[in-house]
Formats: sequence, C-alpha cells, structure tokens
Amino acid sequence: MIVLLDNYDSFVHNVARYLRLAGKATRVIRSDEITVDQCYQLQPEAIVLSPGPHRPEQAGCCLDVVRSLAGEIPILGICLGHQSIAAAYGGDVIVSPPAHAMASIISHNSTGIFSGLPQSISVGRYHSLCVDARTLPASLEITATTLAAPESPSIVMGISDHARCVHGVQFHPESLLTEHGHDLFRNFFVLVDRHHERARRIFGANGGTGRPVVWMSRTGFAHHGSKTDLSSHDVSSPTLYRKSPLPTLSIAPPRPLPGRPNPLTGNADQ
Repeated sequence: MIVLLDNYDSFVHNVARYLRLAGKATRVIRSDEITVDQCYQLQPEAIVLSPGPHRPEQAGCCLDVVRSLAGEIPILGICLGHQSIAAAYGGDVIVSPPAHAMASIISHNSTGIFSGLPQSISVGRYHSLCVDARTLPASLEITATTLAAPESPSIVMGISDHARCVHGVQFHPESLLTEHGHDLFRNFFVLVDRHHERARRIFGANGGTGRPVVWMSRTGFAHHGSKTDLSSHDVSSPTLYRKSPLPTLSIAPPRPLPGRPNPLTGNADQ
C-alpha cells in the first residue's frame, strides 16, 4: 500500500490515479491530519509527498516524514513534496520565475526514476518556488534540470538520494503536459522493490523478525523517531538497525473530512 500525503492540492487525485494504474493500492491522507508515527504504523510500501501551495514548512508532516523515515520507507516527492525533501536535507527553497501550466524541456542523467527515459522530454510545471542547487548537500544528487538559456538559468527538476531511496521531481509527472509520466512512476516502484528486497535478504541472513529496517551510515539513527543526518554522503558501510515495534499510540486519530477515509481505519465519515 502507498501512502499519498495530500498537501491540499487539486492534482492529488490525478497522482493517486497514476499510482493505482501502476498497480498500487493507494491511501490519500491529508498531510496535516496524520503524524510521522501514524505513517510508520501503516507500514506503507512507499510514501508519496504530493504537490500543493505554500512552502515546505507549511506542508503538514512532510518535513518530519523525510527527516525521520528517509532510508527506511522509500519516498517520492512531487513539486512541493520535492521541495520538502530538499528542505529536510538542509537545502534552500527560493522564488523562481512563475511556471504555471507550462511545458518545459528537461535534461536528466538517465538514472533512478529517469532510467530508460529519452533525453529532452517535455514536462508540466506548476510552481513559483524551486530548490536552490547551491545549497544541496552531497547526499542529494541533482538528476534533472531545465535547459539553460541566457535569459533563463537552469532550474533543478529532479533530486535523488539513491542510497536511501528518496527521490523528488519539481514537475508534475501526472500532468498531461508531461511525457513518460507513467514510466517515471513505474521506475520509482522498481527502486522501491529493490530497496525492500535488500532488506529481506539481510533479514534472512540474520534470522530476521520482520521488523522494519533502515539503511544508514554508522552515524545514522538507531531507533525510530530520531532525526537523521541527511547531509551525510557516507553510506558505503551501512549498518542494519533492528527496531522494536512502535507502541500503540494513545493520541486520537486524525479527523477525516466528510466523505474522506480515516487514515487508520479506512472508513469514511459522513
């Protein structure tokens, strides 16, 4: 199951449709109606951070999800979700020339979520903020940019922390303006499968208990709830940290809007 954190965006159900067309059961939950612990308890295959208005600091639990779960649960960020990933890693989000319903040609590095895609694809952009490439840590690779021109410098369109299976795109892969959007989602789920297969192999070798795992450097976190030093690029010697199951939460579950499913029960309030 995929958890799609909704940042109050009109495109979120288009994103959910693309995820379901990729064969993934998807639960849409407002990002300010669920906590990191509740996301963790749902044990999703991956978490997708949706587009939305405003800035990462106003994107509900998205920043904390990246800070606490990167490396453990694969994450894909779209537009505001992409900016939230960059901000969680210590990067700056700055004003960019407005690009609303604009088709732009991007160049990418043909790795990760862009694997097998042709160069110079057209993508749909809907944003007035962007990631400042100069502020990104070494652990975040820039995977795509717009094409630079004298009157228009290149803008970061994709970022990835391959070691932790965290990926972001500034554009909207679910937009009709974007070429190969379905392929991008399929590529993400190939990476998700590899991430989980790696964990299963290690558990088998160590008599695993089925508990969640996280791949980090030895300076990473060793228990759920800690914040990770995401700026570290040293994941060459990953340490497997076993984690105890989280205790049952005593807080009230988030209140769904009328007609929207409760993220913990799946039932809709009328």
